[in-house]
Parts: sequence; C-alpha cells; structure tokens
Amino acid sequence: MLILTYHSLDNTGSVISLAPETFARQMRFLKANGYRVVTLHDLCESWKTGAGLSSRTIALTFDDGYANLMETALPVLEECGFRATIFVVAGYVGAHNNWASQPSTVPLLRLLGWRDLRELSHTGFEIAGHTWTHPALAGISKEALAREIGGSKDLIEQRIGTPVRSFAYPYGVVDAAARDSVASHYLAACTTQMGEVSAEDDRYTLKRIDSYYLRPTVLFRSLDTVFGRSYLNMRDFGRRFRARLRKWNRPDLTEAR
Repeated sequence: MLILTYHSLDNTGSVISLAPETFARQMRFLKANGYRVVTLHDLCESWKTGAGLSSRTIALTFDDGYANLMETALPVLEECGFRATIFVVAGYVGAHNNWASQPSTVPLLRLLGWRDLRELSHTGFEIAGHTWTHPALAGISKEALAREIGGSKDLIEQRIGTPVRSFAYPYGVVDAAARDSVASHYLAACTTQMGEVSAEDDRYTLKRIDSYYLRPTVLFRSLDTVFGRSYLNMRDFGRRFRARLRKWNRPDLTEAR
C-alpha cells in the first residue's frame, strides 16, 4: 500500500507543483484500474479494525492546503469518487505560503481559507495538522513543539468543528521529541521518507511517495510493479545519501519536501 503526496496543482513547474492535467490523468488511471483511494485516517482505521485492504489501496494526501485544490483537484476527485487528507498550516490558513522556512524557489501561492476547509470536511475530506508555522520540528524547544503540534490541532478543530486525527511533519523532519509530542495528540503521522506502508509500520513515521517523482506517466502507472518499486527505492536511497552529505550544513528543505 502507498501514501501519495501532492502539494500545489499549477503549471509553474516548481518542486511543489504538478500540472492539473497530469493530476487528472493520474486520478482517472487509478479509477480505471480498480485502485481504492482513501484518506490517511481511513487507511489507519482499516489497519486497526483488521478490515481487508488490497495492495491496490492508496491514501491520497495534500500538504499545506493550497487554494488551487478547490478549482483543480476537487472536480476530478468528485468525478472519481475519491477523498483525500489535506494537511494545513494552521497559522497561515487563508493567507499565503510565505512562512519563514520557505525556500526562495517555491512560488508564492494562496492557501485555503477556513470556509473552504469546513466545506471539504463536510464532504468527506480529512483536514489534518501540518503545524502552526511550518518549521522543521527537530531540535526546537518543548514550548515551541507544544504550540506547533498541539496548538495547531486545537485551532483547526475549533475552526472546522471536526476532530483532527492525522499529522504531517514539515519537510519530513522529525526527532524523538517531535514524534512523542505528535503521538500524544494525533493517531498517525507522515514523513517524507519514500516507500510502501503496512499495518505493521510505526503509525508516527509513515512513509509517503511524493508526486514530484511520479510526473512521467510511465512511472505513475508502474506504482505496484517491480520496476516501480525499484525506481522508488533508488530515488529514496539517493535522497538519504545526499542528506548525509549535507549533515554538517544547513538542510536543503526543498529536497525534504
């Protein structure tokens, strides 16, 4: 089983962007080929209850909560009968993605507002946590962790009126303190480490596949093949190797997406 990650659906070609027509083609492929597409919470609930899930089950996630999802993703997802998890940055809802840690190569984009999020929640989408200000969480103070992790959850729940159960670590950065804090507030959390997932995995360090690596049609259509798995393993090895080379330097946060 896989958890897929998307960010913005636009034509800028940035590292967080996927062309809307490519996204539509991917979703229609999943629908036509019998994939079951669920929210992250639904996937974890199925694991917990022992409900049978085929290897062709995919949890669909969107990081940051870009406003263009309403115009680009929502019509296609409704057409296919799919729902997704949207990880939102609580302190920037209705604003733009200009948080302090944002790389300069990422375009300035508008984010979904509270009304949009309530509407999506009421139609079956999962609204989930992605901190208050989108920092890398490793090494920050206990007080900052409490605000970024617990405080953001409280705010989202107050504004949309539904429980917030899932979380995604900004840039995939997590240490033991951050993981423990997340585990005290949420039922599951995602990293950016690439790979498949199963019921036996740690619920608070779940792997995902970023759509950045699946832009070519042939790669997306090879998700559950030996070729596809080999490609993803190779990309993950390369990312981890580069991270080790940079360990004494400031992290390149665009790589961790």
